[in-house]
Amino acid sequence: MRVARSILVALVTVAASPAGVSADDVISFRRHVWPILKRHCYGCHSGEKPEGKLSLATAASIRSGGDTGPLLVPGKPGRSLLIQMISGEEPSMPPKGRPLSRAKIDVLKRWILQGGKIDSVAPVAEPKVVIPVEYTHAPAMTAVAFSPDGQRIACACRSEVVVVTTSGTGIPLRLPTRSDLLTHVEFSADGKMLLAAGGTPSRFGEVCVFSVADGKRVLARRVSGDTLFRGGFAPDGKRVALGGADGAVYVIPLDEKSAVRRIELHSDWVVDVAWTPDGKKLITAGRDKATKVASVQTGKLLRTVDSSSERVSSVVTDGVFAVSAGKSRALIGYQLDVALQNISVTGAGNGAKPITRKKPVREEFRGATR
Repeated sequence: MRVARSILVALVTVAASPAGVSADDVISFRRHVWPILKRHCYGCHSGEKPEGKLSLATAASIRSGGDTGPLLVPGKPGRSLLIQMISGEEPSMPPKGRPLSRAKIDVLKRWILQGGKIDSVAPVAEPKVVIPVEYTHAPAMTAVAFSPDGQRIACACRSEVVVVTTSGTGIPLRLPTRSDLLTHVEFSADGKMLLAAGGTPSRFGEVCVFSVADGKRVLARRVSGDTLFRGGFAPDGKRVALGGADGAVYVIPLDEKSAVRRIELHSDWVVDVAWTPDGKKLITAGRDKATKVASVQTGKLLRTVDSSSERVSSVVTDGVFAVSAGKSRALIGYQLDVALQNISVTGAGNGAKPITRKKPVREEFRGATR
């Protein structure tokens, strides 16, 4: 019985320990700690605007910590912010996904107990984008768009755009990008340009614009630290607006010398953006279940026209109504001129809150779905 119990304890100990780490090991930051931080923390705490101003990009930034102070107190895991944030019945970090396992938390505790030394931070290499010369099976398509004349269809196939004719004749035009995944394609109103947007999660958002005539890339800009989502060309054709995974809308001029504007609106992904026909307002849909209206000129939130109980995934506007759709399985319309009367706003960025007692005119288009 004692032998069996000893074997069981040994098996549990081995199963609970990350690969390559034993109870007697000296914990190395690069070998043992960095893989944990990279897997669970680096996505939010890297790039130009890391969460809480805590960047894990360099040894110096890890030591200095963020808004809430130093990340660790050498030799004292219990007093270290890192351990406090990832421990407990309902840990606050990571904010999404499963909490860290007890084995990983134990590695971090032992590292801090041993002094929390940072020998080096392993460089995070850019993921290699591989586009096959020939597909062995039909690729998944994440977005499609018709050209204005109805003669072409653009398909987002992982990291490239494939343009085919509606007649099925001719050789497909293949337009490669550096994005790991494309999320949006769209032709300009005159059909001369093709927009492709996407990026690589936790690394960058990218927008590319191609000439439809010869397939040449006329614009390629990386504008954020995470993937870009749907949006479109401005009515004047000189800018594009796209949603970001950081809760912001990016207004990107086609002139690379002009600055990109970042407009903070939502507390979660902005999954779709629509321009009003006059180019003065943006209607946005967020994964935070909100539909919002913002001024292009000032970048300020004009109103949250709806905070749905279900996720909003798409918006469209004709300048009179804004219409949203999502998991509610209904098209919801908002009369903009009424919704935007006598509105004042308090706060800033994605914390801005319009103040009004008047409810927007809301109409549910029944019969659209079943």
